[in-house]
Amino acid sequence: MEAFELVGKPWVPGGRGPAAFDCWGLVMFWMANKTGQDLPDFPAEATDVLAVTRSFQEERKNKTQWEQLAVPEVNCVVAMGRNKTINHAGVYLGEGLVLHSSRDSGKVGIQKIDQLRRQWSNVHFFKYHDWRCSDS
Repeated sequence: MEAFELVGKPWVPGGRGPAAFDCWGLVMFWMANKTGQDLPDFPAEATDVLAVTRSFQEERKNKTQWEQLAVPEVNCVVAMGRNKTINHAGVYLGEGLVLHSSRDSGKVGIQKIDQLRRQWSNVHFFKYHDWRCSDS
């Protein structure tokens, strides 16, 4: 599976693929299909920003599977937010590009990390478990 195969698929709240995705659904789908890693599904509706943030923070607090990275690695989760909330997620593809499904655009797309940093006041990178993010 390549990122271009997903570009243009519609954004749908709670979408887990393969026909439509919300942002976390796309991340889960990508990780399962590209890296074989099953990420936890957050039960919160994608449009409920505070519930999504609480779910992610609880997951990080209660379990040690999430490791925050200082710099992005290929196939790592990109968590974006404003203030202390996490509003959005995507996957780092390398070369400064992020695959994400956006409610604003209504579809899956690829955007430069620099553009996303202008949209979101906080951009963080995470890997899950003890797996390496890159394909190498």
